[in-house]
Amino acid sequence: MSPNYRGDPATIANYNQIDLPDRLNCSFWISKLPVDVTLREILEPIRGCGRVYAIHINQGEAHRVGHAACKLVFMDVEGATNFYVAFVVPQALVVREQKAFICRNRNKVAEQLELKTKPNSRCLEATGPEELVNTKFLFDYFDRKFVYEIDEVVNQTIPQAGRKRKNRNATLEIRFGSYRAQAVFAFKILRESPVFKNAGVKVKYVKDPCE
Repeated sequence: MSPNYRGDPATIANYNQIDLPDRLNCSFWISKLPVDVTLREILEPIRGCGRVYAIHINQGEAHRVGHAACKLVFMDVEGATNFYVAFVVPQALVVREQKAFICRNRNKVAEQLELKTKPNSRCLEATGPEELVNTKFLFDYFDRKFVYEIDEVVNQTIPQAGRKRKNRNATLEIRFGSYRAQAVFAFKILRESPVFKNAGVKVKYVKDPCE
């Protein structure tokens, strides 16, 4: 592995399982991506596959070799198989009119068995007072607690005409790059931290758009 590799935000608990059969490997390596590629550009075309467990862009050698690469891990074998059929076999992932190269990652990752029947995903929906549930406040708070990457934030707030501003609620869907060590931490913070708990903020896992 390159000495410039900057690390993966996901846990290594089920990682590097050398004896894992390829068909059970939920991890993929995607290369030949634009040097400044974003999570959004990689994930947006991926639909109808499954929940993403983690994605990490490796830009350590991007400027030397002329392209970036990333590791993409699915939550379970079904999602990984769907991705393999839809994108790996036909090499169908295109970013900025540039075709990426995809293969199974040699650092194998098993499916997350404990999450197969749970709704947990990298995507959270938070609802609560406008002054708390907004990207500036939330991200400033998260920045002090853990390291994370954002795919996209979708404003799901329903207009509340006639209500005083301080009494208005907001709803945001936050799509993290990773479930483990990112979405799961944010979920715990929003549910248990007095700042949010005492203000009545509600949080739940929602469907990953990559499913």
